[in-house]
Amino acid sequence: HSLACYPSGFDIYDTCTDPNIAVRNSVYFIATQDSSNCDSDSGHQSIAAVVGPSTSSAAVSVASLFNLFTLPQVSYAATSDILSESRFNYFTRTIPTDTFQARAMAHLANHFGFHTVALLGNDEGAYGVSGVYVFEDEASKHNICIAYKKIFGVSDDRSDFERIVTDLRQIPDVRVIVAFANEAPMNQLLTYFAENNVTGYMWIGSDGWGASKTVLDPKISRVTSGMIGVFPHTETIPKLEDYILSLTPKSLDYQDPFLNEYWQDFFQCHLPGVSEKSVYYYDRKCTGEESFNSSLAFSNTSLVSSVVDSVEVVARAMHKALSCNDVQCDTRSGGIPGEVLIDCMKNVDFMGHSGYRLAPDERGNLAEVAWYDFYNLQPKYPCSNEFHLNIVGHWKEAEVSISNLETIYWPMTDTCTLTTLTPTSVCGETCYPGTRRITLDFSSCCWICVPCSNNHYTNESNALSCSPCSDEQASSEDRTECLDLPYTFTELTSEIGLAVLATAIIGWLICVIIIVIFMLKENTTIIFHAFARSWKFVLLGITITFVTATLSIIPASELTCLIVAGTQLLPVSVTEGSLILAAYSTYNRKHVQLNNWALSMIAVLFVHGQCILIWMLTSRPVVTKTVDRDQRLVYVDCVSSGSYDGIIVIIAFCITLDVIGIFVSFNIRNRDKNFQEGKFIFFSFIIQVMGWVTILVIYLVLPKGRHYRTFVLSFGLMFSSVANLGCLFVPKLYVVKCKPDINPPIKKRYRDKLWQWKFKRRDGEDEVSAEARFGESVRSHAARSAILNNYRKALAAIRDETAQAIRMYGICTDRIDDMKLRHRSKMEEVSMTTNSIKSSRVQLVLSSPSIEVTYC
Repeated sequence: HSLACYPSGFDIYDTCTDPNIAVRNSVYFIATQDSSNCDSDSGHQSIAAVVGPSTSSAAVSVASLFNLFTLPQVSYAATSDILSESRFNYFTRTIPTDTFQARAMAHLANHFGFHTVALLGNDEGAYGVSGVYVFEDEASKHNICIAYKKIFGVSDDRSDFERIVTDLRQIPDVRVIVAFANEAPMNQLLTYFAENNVTGYMWIGSDGWGASKTVLDPKISRVTSGMIGVFPHTETIPKLEDYILSLTPKSLDYQDPFLNEYWQDFFQCHLPGVSEKSVYYYDRKCTGEESFNSSLAFSNTSLVSSVVDSVEVVARAMHKALSCNDVQCDTRSGGIPGEVLIDCMKNVDFMGHSGYRLAPDERGNLAEVAWYDFYNLQPKYPCSNEFHLNIVGHWKEAEVSISNLETIYWPMTDTCTLTTLTPTSVCGETCYPGTRRITLDFSSCCWICVPCSNNHYTNESNALSCSPCSDEQASSEDRTECLDLPYTFTELTSEIGLAVLATAIIGWLICVIIIVIFMLKENTTIIFHAFARSWKFVLLGITITFVTATLSIIPASELTCLIVAGTQLLPVSVTEGSLILAAYSTYNRKHVQLNNWALSMIAVLFVHGQCILIWMLTSRPVVTKTVDRDQRLVYVDCVSSGSYDGIIVIIAFCITLDVIGIFVSFNIRNRDKNFQEGKFIFFSFIIQVMGWVTILVIYLVLPKGRHYRTFVLSFGLMFSSVANLGCLFVPKLYVVKCKPDINPPIKKRYRDKLWQWKFKRRDGEDEVSAEARFGESVRSHAARSAILNNYRKALAAIRDETAQAIRMYGICTDRIDDMKLRHRSKMEEVSMTTNSIKSSRVQLVLSSPSIEVTYC
């Protein structure tokens, strides 16, 4: 009724969803400005506005042309956001934009928990590509990950579709595909899917292809069964529907080409005399008795109400532009200017037949929040190969509403199997606490679950990273929490502690036994002159070394760290200093006196003490906690607080003493005095140098704070003591036990001279003369001992030679007796042979038988 008093008409052109055809037809009717369906008698047939086209690509193609000719345009199905740009001033529409549709699709995926999807779109910039971009942006807001994205088009061949299938099969757990595309490229893709039996996917389709007839085809429906299509909300118009249902081609004398084509396509038959092409497509002939069924002929996705709304927008705008009333309109000779009409079209405000309030904004878009319906592709009845679209919910005001979840048909292998279980779509399993995700290269949505590394944990599912434990903690076996590590000290109950203690006790007992033996045999020559009479000092140092070696098993504390650092290597220095003094005294043919030994020890202790003092002042040892997460322990040990490690310096000092001892004892190594004592001292120093150098290298290589250095040092101390015992005292024990003949007792007169000399020295007697007398006495005793030893060696040699002569005499006598027996045996054989010849008779027979000689 808006233009009841104003003559108007229309022309309808089929774009065939092809932008090129749309542009060609637009140029044609703009150029001709003619309408064959105009009822005006004035002859003026100018075009006021254009309704359509239906696709976004076609609408974008013609919008620039209409903008050039100031021709208003209203579309009932073009949803592209590109048409909202300011360069399309003469465009408006009665349907929401793709932004809302993509948002509705993202909300739908989020509602069903499809947080990992594959995204497909056609390469048409006005619809597919722009819709894909909007969906990506909206999906990111809802933590929906796009595992795979592909843009394709109608120009793609089978190899391109094969690539899509191959890529999808690489992510088999992603079962939801969101497709924002037009009908033509989707038909090609779905056909390829059907030919290759690519089924079981949950499709979420846009309005560009979700309502196409191809989706309902039995071959394609195997692929798309269970699809949920997102379509703009529409309403039925009962009066218009009744009118169309009453139409037949015959009632219009077959003059309506659109009705004829729709009739033939719907009933799969051809009308006689209408089109020769239709005969090729449809073999069956239409009877004319066919009739539309409202539930079959029209779908809620057909946008009929949106088309009606578009026409009404133009009518209301023209009504306002012409200032029409109930009687007449202001007829303008030049028609309605385009800028006036488009302004009126963008300022209409009424409730449309589609359920929207039609009040466009300045860009021609609906100002009201969009409204979309969700249609599910499901079989008409169980075990049927025929499918239909059934509404299952809607999206309005950014909220998803599902009418009944049980009515949704999910993708299944066959239509006889029904389930209410919502399918899952993931590209990686749930990563439980103790594991984390590692994203794969080909998709940010696909991942694998790997356990947290050592000393890291997570108590959350699907964690992207693991948190580190604190310094004195380690992760549990399942990596879900951090546990406090136990402290471990150097203690007696440990295996190494028991080994150190047992070795030290054995060494200490051996030292005690040696001391007892030496005390009992002190008056013998070997013991009395051992190490220039300094064997007590040497043996005391060795014994104390075994004791200090056990200090390492004392639990670390501030006090014990200082005690161990100050005393552990001190007995070694004392022992080696005593041996150096003994070697020097032996070289000078003197005995070690107490005052000389004391002075030497003071010098050694002074240097040793200086090393310790510098250590304490610069980097004193402190209690340090060292975490070993592999062993799941915290070692408590004494470690130098700075870079200066006094132990290394003290070991180097001990090695220096050993080197000095080697040079001092080198000159006495070949002396036979006191059972080659000089040679054993020399060997002892060499073994000490090699041992301490090895220990120093091991000490430097081993890490700090893990008890390794402590135990190595303890075993080094015991090795030093054992080496000294083996080289210095074991040979003397052998002489005492097995060679008593070379270890005679020292006469009391000799000992009295020694004590008397010592006593006179204490009384102030002339020191030089006393020492000379004592030295002469020592040399006399040594000479007598040497003569006695030579006599004993000569006597032993004589005894050996006599025994050998006696053995040779016995051998000769045996040989003579044997020869006599053999001679007697031969004589007896000769005698027996002679007797046998005499007693035998020999007859000799010659050639003449008359001669006979007989011997008797």
